[in-house]
Amino acid sequence: TPVEPSEAMAFSKAGIINAGFLFFAGAILLTALFGRWFCGWACHLVALQDLSRWLLEKAGLRPRPLRSRLLGFVPYLAFVYMFLWPAAYRLWLGDSLGVQGSELTTGAFWETFPGWVVGILTLLVCGFATIYFLGAKGFCTYACPYGAAFAVADRIAPLRVRVNEDCEGSGHCTAVCTSNVRVHEEVAKFGMVVDSGCMKCGDCVSVCPNDALSFGFGKVSLFAQPIPAYALAAPGPDLAKRAYPLTLREELVLGVAY
Repeated sequence: TPVEPSEAMAFSKAGIINAGFLFFAGAILLTALFGRWFCGWACHLVALQDLSRWLLEKAGLRPRPLRSRLLGFVPYLAFVYMFLWPAAYRLWLGDSLGVQGSELTTGAFWETFPGWVVGILTLLVCGFATIYFLGAKGFCTYACPYGAAFAVADRIAPLRVRVNEDCEGSGHCTAVCTSNVRVHEEVAKFGMVVDSGCMKCGDCVSVCPNDALSFGFGKVSLFAQPIPAYALAAPGPDLAKRAYPLTLREELVLGVAY
């Protein structure tokens, strides 16, 4: 059967274990240890977005990051609809949520895949439209239901991007991050990157002029507290306003358009 997270819907709907379910479950467990490594290094849609962003930049179109609180809920709603709602519906009907069987192979493998029309539309929409309007990782941030599960697991992952005393706050790390993570602010405030949108790609680590960033095990982001030096520092510009600059009215218009 296809090794793809959406195949895990068969378990939610009918209690069937397939290759997609085993893969998704394993990826979530590994994310709880190493963070969102799968998104940064193995996801086919991230590869599609990276390629499309490169092509857009070659054409002189540089996508700008979009920071929206409202659209950030979309992946979680999609996850509930795809994986939790079917299970709740089975409970309502009185069905058991236990394992009903397994289907690790299928005789009609290619019939489960879309045709050329849907494939081309996916390329144009997920590859170009979302990047141009929603940012370099627009699909991951504002659409992917699997990313929602990985983001939750990432909160307890001990492997994170961490900073040492050589950091000078140059901002190079934030400038190269295609996941809209404000790296220089997070490492200054927490001593590590706590944003669950971090995909552990390592771009911020490689670009730091002082080698102040590195991957390391330690405290998890779920229990992160601002370091004392940051809490006592003179207040600067409103960080929340910079992170989410849209007004409530703009958020609502954006949500309707989305």
